[in-house]
Amino acid sequence: MSELSQNFHNKAREAGIERRKLIVTLSTGALGIFFLTLTSEKPEPALTPTQQFLVLTSLVGFAVSVLSGVLAWRADAGRFYFAAKRLEEEDENSKLELKRKGDLWKITKKWATRLLYIGFFIGIITATIFTANRL
Repeated sequence: MSELSQNFHNKAREAGIERRKLIVTLSTGALGIFFLTLTSEKPEPALTPTQQFLVLTSLVGFAVSVLSGVLAWRADAGRFYFAAKRLEEEDENSKLELKRKGDLWKITKKWATRLLYIGFFIGIITATIFTANRL
């Protein structure tokens, strides 16, 4: 791999990490705002069943986003830990076992990142519909 190619791979990885941080931050903020809004006082007029469903769906979406974002960070750490251990290992059987463990973390990260985006989009879409419904 050329130096230029590696540079672009590094930049893509950094952009992905920053995007994940941003979405987790936005989801955490949205959960905080919902919590403050829903616990400070009863909304007037009262929420309809549809509005209650939208709020609950939005909260679940943002919560899934936050939790899966944290899991993706953990998976990243696990994957690279086992990659480093594999490079240090001399026994071929142990290397295969470490590769298998690293691959499990790689798959975990892939699915956690997907859930991060899905949860965020569900939260944003349902929060937007809820807001429009309340106007």
